[in-house]
Amino acid sequence: MEHREHIQSSRKVAYSLEFSRLDFSEVEMVIKQVNRWMDYFFGRSGEVDGRQYDYSDCSQNHRREIHHFSGIIWAGDHISKLYGVRYRSLAERMAEQHILDDFGKIPDRRDFW
Repeated sequence: MEHREHIQSSRKVAYSLEFSRLDFSEVEMVIKQVNRWMDYFFGRSGEVDGRQYDYSDCSQNHRREIHHFSGIIWAGDHISKLYGVRYRSLAERMAEQHILDDFGKIPDRRDFW
């Protein structure tokens, strides 16, 4: 799914949920940040946790890094560090939607390794 489609899907979910304590601009900020972060490894190569990775071929293999249940928790951690803990539940729900859009289910990290 393309980035723009992920954003649209995330908006539908976010605005159907109860995030009334956040204003529109805050919700949009989290939606965009989470979807960018979820695809961070797409088209990149480097090192993470002491191991080399290479997804520079723009294949879908980049999904193994974050597109799983643990990635949802990590998205909450990431957004909480950037913007504060009040965004955690929204970030986790947006990460979950991103993965569901790509796979139709939430895989376990072990499914990739």
